[in-house]
Amino acid sequence: MKRFNNTMQRRMVSQAVMELACHPTPEEIYLKVAETYPRISRATVYRNVNALAEAGELNLVFVPNSAVHVDHRTAPHYHFKCRVCDGVFDVDMPFLERIEKKITRKNGFQFESHEIIFSGLCPRCKEKCSLKERHQDGKEETAEQGDRGAGCG
Repeated sequence: MKRFNNTMQRRMVSQAVMELACHPTPEEIYLKVAETYPRISRATVYRNVNALAEAGELNLVFVPNSAVHVDHRTAPHYHFKCRVCDGVFDVDMPFLERIEKKITRKNGFQFESHEIIFSGLCPRCKEKCSLKERHQDGKEETAEQGDRGAGCG
């Protein structure tokens, strides 16, 4: 693991990731840092995201068909991506280290790591879609429920 000096920019990036606490993209981190430090450049934020990931202080989550996301949790764990809101969430389940050994024995692969990303609807979007479906089935709903039901596909 590469060691580095804990510069002000790295502290700002790390703090933004913790405050956002929702697997932000580097762009979202940049926008958060720029609220307080408008003169910071995107390149500085992106460079520091990568430096913190190299140092093992942040985890980069590579989601298919999506921007890279940044996770403050560095211990191995799994993620879920919502197909409606594009949110990335931690999955509360044990990390399956034995699966690598089993696959290695069967197929001869040499693992360096593994990631599993589940996909579907997060609880919030599931509820929105359920409300939208009830509305389409002719059941009445309030204006508030109609607003929350938008965006389901």
